[in-house]
Amino acid sequence: MFDLQGKIHDRYTLELKVGYGAASASADTNTMILDAWFFFPDALYLNSETYPKATVYRDVRSMVRIITPVFSLSELADPEQLPLRRLTKWCKLVVESQTARHCQMYEHQVKMFCNITRSAIRDADISAGKLLSQLSSVLTTYRQLPEQTGLDSLPSDLRTIFRLGDEYISRVACTKVITLLRNAQEQERDEINKWMERELEYERGQGYQLPREGMDKVNRMFLHRAGQLKKYVESDLYILVHEHNNTFYLQQLFFMLVAGLSMVFATIISFSFQQSFGNFTVELFVALTISYMFKDRIKGLGQQWFATKAGSKFFDYKTNLAFRGERIGWRKTGTSFVRHKDLPAEVKALRGRTSTLEAGNSAISESVLIYRQRLALYKHRLASLSHYPLSGVNEIIRINLREFLRRMDSSHTTVYDFQGADNVKSLQAEKVYYVHLIVRAVYDSKTSFHHLRLGLTRRGLIELKALPV
Repeated sequence: MFDLQGKIHDRYTLELKVGYGAASASADTNTMILDAWFFFPDALYLNSETYPKATVYRDVRSMVRIITPVFSLSELADPEQLPLRRLTKWCKLVVESQTARHCQMYEHQVKMFCNITRSAIRDADISAGKLLSQLSSVLTTYRQLPEQTGLDSLPSDLRTIFRLGDEYISRVACTKVITLLRNAQEQERDEINKWMERELEYERGQGYQLPREGMDKVNRMFLHRAGQLKKYVESDLYILVHEHNNTFYLQQLFFMLVAGLSMVFATIISFSFQQSFGNFTVELFVALTISYMFKDRIKGLGQQWFATKAGSKFFDYKTNLAFRGERIGWRKTGTSFVRHKDLPAEVKALRGRTSTLEAGNSAISESVLIYRQRLALYKHRLASLSHYPLSGVNEIIRINLREFLRRMDSSHTTVYDFQGADNVKSLQAEKVYYVHLIVRAVYDSKTSFHHLRLGLTRRGLIELKALPV
C-alpha cells in the first residue's frame, strides 16, 4: 500500500506525507522508489546555476517514522490488550530493578502508549458521550498505574517520565474535546463543558502549564512546552538517519582521470613542439602556454560535465536508517535539473493535461527539477525491534519555498472593471505563479502517479490542489 498526501504546512512550507504500508512480497527487504518532478515557470528563473544542489538540500527536510500501531480507545483501557499489558509489565519491572535496560524499556513503553493513545483519539469517530466516557476511562486507567505498580517509590527522574506521559495525553484529549465542543449540539454542550472543567482542574492541581488570556509570556511558554512534549513522546517512532556523500569516491576518481587526461594532452603538445623547435625557443614557450590553457579547460569541462550530466545518473547522498540503535535500512537521494525532452512519457502526458495556452508552451517556458529517492527497509529486522505490529513507515518531506519566491513580481497589479455608463472600477488582483509537482512511486511491484499544483505569490503558498491522473 502506498499513499501520498500534500498539505500547506505554513506560508513558506509544503509538506508531503508519504506512507508505505506493509508490502505483500516475502522478500526480507522492502524497497520504495520515489521520483518527484517540479515544473517551474520560466519567470521564477530557477535552474542549475541559480538553484544549485546545495540549496535544494538546504530547503528539503525529510523525516522517516514508524506508522503508529492502531488500537481503539476502548482497547487502550483493557488490561488484556497489548498497550496496557506491556506498559504495566515494564512499570513493575522497573520498580523491582532500575537496570539500564529496564529504565530504557519503561520509558519506551510510556512513549508508545502515549503515541497509540494520540492516534486513537485523532481517529475516533464516535458520539460525543461515548468519546468522553472512553477518554475518561483511558486517563483514569493510566493514572492508576503508579499506585498499582509502585511507581511512586521510584527516583524523581523516573517518576517524571510517567508524569510527562500523563501531561501529553491530557493535552491531546483536551484538544480533541475542544474541537468537539465547537461542533456539538446544544444538548451535548453541558456534558462536554463539565468534562473540560474536571480535566483542567486536574491539570492545575498537577502544576501543568496552561494558556491564559492576556498573558503572552505564559502562552509562549505553554506553546513551547507543548512542542517539546510532542518531540519527546514521538521520538521513539522516528527512524534516525546518518547521512554521507554517496558519490564522493566516484567523483574523486573521475576528477583524477580527467586531470590525467588533461596532463597527457599537455605533455604530448610539449614533447611535439620540443622536438620540432628545440628547447628555450619562443615557439615552445607559446605552445606550452596554450597547452596548459587547454589542460585547465579540459579539467574544468570534465568537472562540469560530471556535475550536470553524469552526476545526475547517480545519487548524491546515502543515508543509513537506524531504529532504537539498530540499522534497519538505507535511503539514497539525488537531485538535478533535467531537460523536458528527457522526461518519461507518462510524466510528459500528465504535465500536458492543462489548458491549451499553458501546455502548448510548457516545453520552452519551464525548467524541471527532479528529486529522486530510493528507500529500503529490512522488514524482519525492524519487526524484531518492537513487540507491536508495525504496519509500515511514513516519510514526512518538508520543502521550504522561499527560494521560489525570490524573483516574483509585485504581488498585486491593478486591473479595471468596466461597469457601463463611464463607471470604471480599479481593482487589485494578486499575481499567482503555478508550480506543478508530479510524483511517481514504485512500491510492492505497483507504480502510481500523483499530480499536485502549487499556487504561489509573494506572500507564499496560498493554494494546493490535487489534479487528476
